[in-house]
This record gives sequence, C-alpha cells and structure tokens, in this order.
Amino acid sequence: ANLTKKSEKYKNEVAPEYYNLLDQYYRDHAGPYLLGNRVTYADFAVYQSIDNDERTGTLPVCHFSL
Repeated sequence: ANLTKKSEKYKNEVAPEYYNLLDQYYRDHAGPYLLGNRVTYADFAVYQSIDNDERTGTLPVCHFSL
C-alpha cells in the first residue's frame, strides 16, 4: 500500500537526500559492497529501496559528468 502513496516531498526532498548519502558512503569506502568485500543484508536493503523507488517513479534522476 505504501508503494502507491507517493508524496512530492518524498520524491523531491527525501529520496534525493537519501541517495546522495548513499552515493557519498559508496565513494568514501572501499567496496565493492556497502560494508566491504562481502555482500550483507545492507546491500539487499539498498537494492530494495532502489527497486521500490524505481517502481513508484520516485527514483531521482542521476546526472553524471565525466
């Protein structure tokens, strides 16, 4: 039920901040996984949040500069 209720605040403020924090964490730590060299529950939780936001249309658009 929560996947069908999306607010503009979540889409425009909460989700971008969440993904900015994840991005910074991945940049600051050696991987390839969130907590190091082994996959953990945290990696599945991140995947689930990305999948949920993609399905609801609340996944922020990423712009990469090279």
